[in-house]
Amino acid sequence: QFQGTPSWIDDTIETSVFANNLLVGTSGHWEEMGLNGAWMAFSGSNVTSTSIVCINAPNACPSGLWCLDGLCRGPNVGFLRHDADLVILLISDEEDSSPETTDWYIEHYADLKDPQKGYGVKVHALVHDDQCFGSGYGTKGTRYIEVVKQFDGHVGSLCTSDFGGEIEDIADKTFGLKDQF
Repeated sequence: QFQGTPSWIDDTIETSVFANNLLVGTSGHWEEMGLNGAWMAFSGSNVTSTSIVCINAPNACPSGLWCLDGLCRGPNVGFLRHDADLVILLISDEEDSSPETTDWYIEHYADLKDPQKGYGVKVHALVHDDQCFGSGYGTKGTRYIEVVKQFDGHVGSLCTSDFGGEIEDIADKTFGLKDQF
């Protein structure tokens, strides 16, 4: 599930809260699986909503579900809204080691939104790239780059000295004028 409290933000939350939620540390598993992690956040029990009534107590819901608003639900229920685009930002200094092919993630990400309703999926990445050559750490994020290109997103360098420009490019691709209808 998404990390931090609140687990996602909107325009009513201070940007410092978002920044603090990005500080997840460096003690995770050595094999990075950003593509699979993003998929898991938007699928399965993480977004399940049931009609099982519960009270906020230990083991009140089946495994993987939380007691939210009196019902057993996945921790990310409500994140995927029918009236909004889904924007995924992948950040990694290593190549992706997710178990499925990039084509699998491209297909499954695209299926999260119905483009006929006017909303779609945009994927961006800040990854280790050719600009990082010789930096002494990380590996090129080729799989991330491949997925981002299929969604006409922005690939930014994790080795840039100023992320302001990268964030502006992501914002332009996300919130700028639509060039596809």
